[in-house]
This record gives sequence, structure tokens and C-alpha cells, in this order.
Amino acid sequence: MKRFFLLSLLTLLAYTFAHSQESSWTGPSVNLSHGRLKVSDNKRFLTFEDGTPFFYLGDTGWELFHRLNKEETERYLENRRAKGFTVIQAVVLAELDGLNTPNAEGNKPLFDNDPLKPNEAYFAHVDWVIKKAAEKGIFIGMLPTWGDKWNRKWGAGPQIFTPENARAYGRFLGKRYRNDPNIIWILGGDRPIEKELHLQIIEAMAEGLREGDGGAHLISFHPTGGEGSSQNLHNEKWLDFNMRQNGHSPSFTERYFQTYEDYLLKPVKPVIDAEPIYEDHPINFNPDANGHSVASDVRRPLYWDLFSGACGHTYGHHSVWQMFAPGRSPVNRPLMPWFDALDQQGAAQMIFGRRLMESRPYFTRIPDNSIIVQDNVVSSVPGAGSYMFVATRDSEGSYAMIYVPVGRKFTVRMDFIKGKEITAWWFNPRNGKATATGKFPNTGTRTFLSPDPGESLDWILVLDDSEKKFPAPGSSVWGIHAFNSFSSKQVLLADTVILYEKDGYAGDFPVIQKFSNWQNPDNFQDGVLHIRIEVRDKPNNTTTTGILCRMLSGTHKDRSQNLRFGIGKVVFKSIGTYHYEVPVSEAEPLTTPGNFRFDKAISGIQIVATDVKGQMISAWEHDLGTFDGKIQDYFPLKIRYSAWLTVKGKDFDKPKAW
Repeated sequence: MKRFFLLSLLTLLAYTFAHSQESSWTGPSVNLSHGRLKVSDNKRFLTFEDGTPFFYLGDTGWELFHRLNKEETERYLENRRAKGFTVIQAVVLAELDGLNTPNAEGNKPLFDNDPLKPNEAYFAHVDWVIKKAAEKGIFIGMLPTWGDKWNRKWGAGPQIFTPENARAYGRFLGKRYRNDPNIIWILGGDRPIEKELHLQIIEAMAEGLREGDGGAHLISFHPTGGEGSSQNLHNEKWLDFNMRQNGHSPSFTERYFQTYEDYLLKPVKPVIDAEPIYEDHPINFNPDANGHSVASDVRRPLYWDLFSGACGHTYGHHSVWQMFAPGRSPVNRPLMPWFDALDQQGAAQMIFGRRLMESRPYFTRIPDNSIIVQDNVVSSVPGAGSYMFVATRDSEGSYAMIYVPVGRKFTVRMDFIKGKEITAWWFNPRNGKATATGKFPNTGTRTFLSPDPGESLDWILVLDDSEKKFPAPGSSVWGIHAFNSFSSKQVLLADTVILYEKDGYAGDFPVIQKFSNWQNPDNFQDGVLHIRIEVRDKPNNTTTTGILCRMLSGTHKDRSQNLRFGIGKVVFKSIGTYHYEVPVSEAEPLTTPGNFRFDKAISGIQIVATDVKGQMISAWEHDLGTFDGKIQDYFPLKIRYSAWLTVKGKDFDKPKAW
């Protein structure tokens, strides 16, 4: 009997071995074709107009416009794109004497320090930076000014704003960037609102921005350390989402508990920590007493904030925010130049948090620490300080995640999951790998211990409803970025990198979610399937012949819902890139013709291979049977597989990486 060697893009990522993600992001960080950003319907998240979720992963490039030239800007933005950052927070009138010290191209932003007299040469450079960021799928979280220009409590200043010129300046910026899709306005700039005049200036600038851009972009407010925008502005209609500056402490109980407090406020608004502790920053501004932070200090707030209900997170590095370089006056002991700091461990690890959040149902995520059973000694579990356990879950009961900051036993409730069985994973936030740890009945409570007992190494415990058959945490296949490219003429079915083992695979066949934006599916019935297979590592040059793609719209048991594309094709031979186009009309059903249901979406995308005798074998069966040769003779150890479906008669808009 023939056995199918089905190397499912989902199965390979989903089950009993350790799964890893590439450390770099492929292509633009986000797809800007989804429309404007807006607040989600449940008021908890940010989303594009077409319903695609937007994960705010920010970096504090405060001095970007002021201190970097075009070549340096390209280097910085490309580095952040490759690390999956979606927002760069940058200041037009910068903190470090941004009014009187010219930018890297020799221009000051204003004539006579007058907000009504902008210097076109300076703003032409700002224009260039914004467009360069858009090319890379990155938003600019644009601060019109740093706070010392409206409240010189400290800093270079000078204080130049009044309510009148603040409104005019806001209108100027709003009108200039009205049609740039990758802008988020951020007022404030690390200064407190202490007087009625300060509030009037902020409100006037917000009104000016709205008048100028016609409401095209979201607006928030970056507060001073330890505070949030909600403190003075929560009920302002122009404030679309709250920002916190939880600040430069590594302790949950000192600062980060406040994210959840903002989450609970009414009216409901999204919240984000726009300035937690920076990497390599003097801890609590006291390096002599506390030293400098490291990657783990910036990693913990990422998950504390996200699991407390935040709609994203901002990272920062102490050298990068000030773009410190030899010859510049250092601010508070930076440890290295900005260009060396770009690749610090903490910066490289932020992408794993994004991928984790995007690998499970997105808009139904809620904070819920009641999942964690309190220990008799509560300072142990849920803990305190830098060793605080926090939890989040799906309100629909399909998954939960517990952030485990230290190798200590802890107990969780299992009844928050609706299914009868729970699949448990350990997700490593340092390298993005997920390892399945077992399946358990959904009853009572269960005690877990992370893979590094007694060490201050953090892990995330992910608990899934086994019936959902989710792939591995952090997998791009389930994640929204695998399906976030949809238009009326084409849809991305799969785009992922797969690492193969040399032997078979174990696990059940997974079923993925229906595309959230799947509309008019009949348009694709007579379309074309476009496949790109990039072979990155192959131990020999054995020609692999088989089926380019086996598509399923039901479960793997419902064989009538299968379509096979490119039967008998040479799939790949050696290292290289292979492109194929197969009309849907030429696809062959596995059993009953005409039963494939596009309106049920696609539940699986697979490659199928045959041996020299034409025999096939199942990917999750270790018994090779009569299959001729070893599995690794026919398949590479590493590939990137992409599949797009286009409407009949429409040209394929190929991605840049195609």
C-alpha cells in the first residue's frame, strides 16, 4: 500500500522535536497595503482597516532624525527590519539640543527657534527617513517635539511652545504627512504635565495634528518616568491608546504592575509600555550601586507587559536612543557606540515575543494571573521583584501562556482550557525554540518545573487545547504574518522556513484557522497557484520528484477535500530556488472531483515526494516500509516554502523576495 511522505509545513513546525525560528525577519516588517491603523473593535489592540492585527514592536531611536545621516539611517532601519521591529520612536525636535545643534546634514529644524518657521531642508530629510522606513514595512512613532520644549523641567530646551503655535505646528506636521501610511503620532516626550498651560499646549498640538491629517493617524502620549498617559489624558477623545514609561527599573513590583492597572481603566483603551528599562542602561539611574542592565532585564518586561494586556512593547538600548558614537558627549555612561549596540542580545530576542503572540488567536488574548496557583509563600509564586510570574490566556479557552522568570516549581489551573486534553510546550524566549513537553488531561491542577531548575533563566509555558492542533508556539504558519497578505486578487497561503530532521516525524495532522479576510472564494476556483521553494541545505543532489503541493480544505481524514498540484514534477534537486505555476483547473482531486471547498479555507499545505519506484510514505510514520532509500536522500535539511493563490486573469504581484 502506498504511504504518503507528507512533509506538512504545519506538522514539521508543530510537534515533538524542538522547533526553531530563523533569527531574522523576511521581507517588510509589516504589509502596509492593509490600510490605516485603527483601534480594534474590542478596544484592546491595534489593527489595520482590513482586520489584520498589528503588533507594535517599537525601538527608541529618539535621535534618528537629528544625529544619523542617510547612510547610517539605512543601516539602522535595515537592522531593525531584520529583527522584526514594526515601529521606530523618533523625535522631530530632538532632546539633545535638537533646536540649536544641526542634524547630520547640517540643518536646524526651525528658523529662530520658531515653530511657525520650519526649515524645509531639515524636513526634507525627515521625509526621506519616513519613506525609507515605509519601504521596510516600519512605522515611525513620531514625536513632534521632546518635552523640554514645552516644559523645561530639565534638559537643553529652550521652551518655545504656546497653545497657539503648538496648534499651528501640529497642523503643519499633520498636513505634511497626511498621506504617509506609516505614521503614529506621539505627543509628550518624557516631561510631566504640571500646569494648566502644559495641558493646553498638548491639547492644542493634538488638535492641530487632527486638523492637518484629517484623522489619518493614531495619536498617543509619551509620559515621564513611572507614569502613564492615562494619568492626565485618559478621557481625551484624541488619545487613541495609552502609553506608559514604566522606566529603567528591572522590578515588576516597582513599575510594571502598572500596565495591568491601565488595562483595567474605563473607557477601555489599548496600552503599551513605550519606555521600559533599556539594555545596558544604568539600573535605576545608579550604575555605581546597581550596575548596568543585560538582555534578561529587558526581556522580562516584554512578557510582563504583554501578558498584562499590552497591545505591544517597546525595546530600547542606552547607546541607540542617543545614537552615541566616538566624539559625542555620552549621556549617563553608554557602554558602546550605537552601531555596535544594534546587535545586542536583547534586541535580537524581541522578535521571539512578536512571533509568540502572532502564533495564537490574537484579538481574544486577555491577562489572567488566576491561572497561577499561589504558593503558601506568595513571594515565591507568583513571586515579586524580578522573579514575578504572570499569565495570559485566550478568552475562548483555546490556549494559555505563563511567563516563568526563574527555575522554580509552580502550579497552574487546567480548567481554563475548554478541550478535554491539553498540550504543553516550553518556549525559550532567548532563541525562539519551542519544545513539546507532553499531553495532559484537562482536570484539576498540575505542577510544572521549567528546563533550568534553580537558575534565573526565563521560559514561557504554553498550554493548548489539543483539539485545536496548533503548531509550535512562535510558528509563522499559524501566525498572522503567514496570512497577512490578502487582496481581492491574491492570497498568501504559506511562507515559512522549515528545519528537517533526518528521520520521520511524529504527531497528528494539524488543522489551521480559517483566513480572517477570506472573501469571495469563488474568485480563486479557476486561479493559479504560485509556488516558490528555496533549498538552503541539501546533503546530496538526489532529484526529488513528487507533488509540488497537496492542498486540503477539510481534515486529513476527509480525502475528498484534497487537491494535488503538479503531480510528477521535479520538486527540487540541489541547493537553489525553484518557481512553479499551476492552474487550479489542472489540479487533480485525490478522490471525488469537484468537492474541494475554497469557502472552507485551506487547512493544510504540503509537499509530497516519491521514491524511484513511485512509492510514498507518511511524514509522521517512522516505519519506512518498502520506501527506497533514506528520507534525507529526498528532502533538504532546510527550505523556505512559499505558496500564493491568484484570481484567474489577474497578474501575480510578486513579493520582492520572490
